[in-house]
Amino acid sequence: MASLDGLPENDFVDADTDKDLSVDSAIALVLDAEQDALATIEQSERQADRITSETRQVIRGIVRRTEERISRLHSGCAERNRQLVAELEATALAEVSEPDREHGSEECLAAAADAVARHLTTLENDGVD
Repeated sequence: MASLDGLPENDFVDADTDKDLSVDSAIALVLDAEQDALATIEQSERQADRITSETRQVIRGIVRRTEERISRLHSGCAERNRQLVAELEATALAEVSEPDREHGSEECLAAAADAVARHLTTLENDGVD
């Protein structure tokens, strides 16, 4: 026969073979087993609470580090966007401020200005039809 909670095999109660065991002794054995079981349950609950608390603490650390990483990523992306916009603006400003000399734009501009001036100063365009 197997043992229960470390009791030797001959300490088990068998109603057919142990007539000397009183009802009070049997009840005491059951109550002791129940108390041991309750103590084990309470110990398990304390252990579960401790594990839960430790796990929550670890999770809070993970969340904090994740939020810090996300914040650094946002800051880095915002800075990179500012750099790119500044580069695009500088490029656009350089293109606007430098005349296109390949096609003689200064001469074209002067010719266009002359044509507009002639058009505005001729009698044909004084608004009379």
